[in-house]
Amino acid sequence: MKPFWHPLSALVLPDPPVFLTPNLLRLLLKKGEAIEIIYAGDRMAPALRHGAKVRLQRLEEAPRLGEAVVACPSGIPDLLRVTSMSKSMIELRGDADPSEVLSVSREALLASARLPEEVPGQLLRFLRRYALDLREAVRERHDPGEPAATVRLKYDTQASFYATSPGKEIEEPLLESIRQQVASGGRVLVAGSGSGRECFALARQGYEVVGVDFSPTMVETARSEARRRNVEVDFRHADLRLHCEPAGSYDCILFTYDDQTVTVVRVRHAAQGRLTADDL
Repeated sequence: MKPFWHPLSALVLPDPPVFLTPNLLRLLLKKGEAIEIIYAGDRMAPALRHGAKVRLQRLEEAPRLGEAVVACPSGIPDLLRVTSMSKSMIELRGDADPSEVLSVSREALLASARLPEEVPGQLLRFLRRYALDLREAVRERHDPGEPAATVRLKYDTQASFYATSPGKEIEEPLLESIRQQVASGGRVLVAGSGSGRECFALARQGYEVVGVDFSPTMVETARSEARRRNVEVDFRHADLRLHCEPAGSYDCILFTYDDQTVTVVRVRHAAQGRLTADDL
């Protein structure tokens, strides 16, 4: 598998350092005063660096094009830039994530942030992203032989937040799709299992579930949560780029990617109803 860079971000209160939840943000903004948070991640690079302090304030009126806002379309606050607006919907994206667009209602916006309003062009974003990666490699802030180390670090940092964030473990249409393709009792591998939410839902449906994730903190968090819920799931720490399974080990391999608007599911079967190691 070819290594890739994927932008991630989170909003953290500085003292004490805790993740900013929607209810907490609303409570802090009720006084009408700006609050200071720490931006974690690189989704808004280069306008915001990891660890930068940002002041948020109540959104009193409709946002403007190019304005940075905090949105919460699915329970997790994130800081993004307004790129398009209509009467009912607002489109948002991260400066370093030009291919991913979120369409949200006005009610999903929680606050505005004081950031530069200029949106860098695609070529400039690419050059700045390349310069950041080059600087990081030269300074050896992560293992130069491990391109995904910074992504893993971000997931390690956010593991507890994923485990406690609100929302369904798995959407009903997705679960129904799996039921139609895999009989109860089938063996399912969840690739990129994270804090285990999908695994727990599948286990309760009678499937034998194995979760694989490359973040050790995510794996430990999922194991702890499985014990707390008294759900039997085998969570393993492994890198899918190197991970191998014997042919015919699973009835299904499940990979989901939730970009806060659409969940994409790949449930694939071999001709005889079994998957081989090549499907990994």
